[in-house]
Amino acid sequence: MKLFYTESEPPENLKPFFTEMAKFEVKEKKKLNFQLLFTPSSSLLIFYDSKRGLYTSKLAGYRNKKLKINLSEESILYDFKFKPEAFYLFTKLVNKGGIEKFKNKILNFTELKFKEGIKSEKEILNVLFSYFSSVEINMEEIKRYVTDSINLINSNNGIFKPDKIISESNISLRQFQREFKKVTGFSPKEFSSIVRINSLTTELLKDTVSLKDIFFNFGFYDQAHFNKEFKKVVGTNPLLFESRQKLIKYLHLLK
Repeated sequence: MKLFYTESEPPENLKPFFTEMAKFEVKEKKKLNFQLLFTPSSSLLIFYDSKRGLYTSKLAGYRNKKLKINLSEESILYDFKFKPEAFYLFTKLVNKGGIEKFKNKILNFTELKFKEGIKSEKEILNVLFSYFSSVEINMEEIKRYVTDSINLINSNNGIFKPDKIISESNISLRQFQREFKKVTGFSPKEFSSIVRINSLTTELLKDTVSLKDIFFNFGFYDQAHFNKEFKKVVGTNPLLFESRQKLIKYLHLLK
């Protein structure tokens, strides 16, 4: 099996909705059950089956469980990660079930229309822009302290203390937690923990980085607590995960 991976920022015209885009290309395989890990972000997934020339799209909700996807040989998976607050507003427009309907699920999304013959990433992005340019979301519907908190958590790799925001916004801790969970589906603590572990695992993909180098950089000072949080999010212990990541890079399964 050969799996090639790339990630990048979305183009400017899609940034109101998405934080990043990733691309997984399956070149050879015998059997591959690809797993989407825990994440506080929901995703727009676009699958391309090159053998049939067919595109399908799905919405994967925010999750505290792993979701399995079967990827066929010579297929491509595009993963566009929603801003949590954008997905919250988006589901209010397109689905009365809201974000809870998507939690830990992957549901069909038939709104995107792909013409025959589309192959390039640029053409796919044009389809997305054509659709999302017609979707009007109003960020003012969300409390400013919620969006500020989400941005702080992401920019600080999951390290976050709400005291200052609560004080400046003149709200109670309970009110803050309620509004935050309404928009993201997670408590601030759960959201921060998942972002922190995901940021750490991303760092481990670098050749020059080891677990012992970055353990403290992500605010962990207790090994037992770190191991527990890591296994909860990733599903395995940190040292085993690190060895697998280094093996993947050695075999050039990721690039």
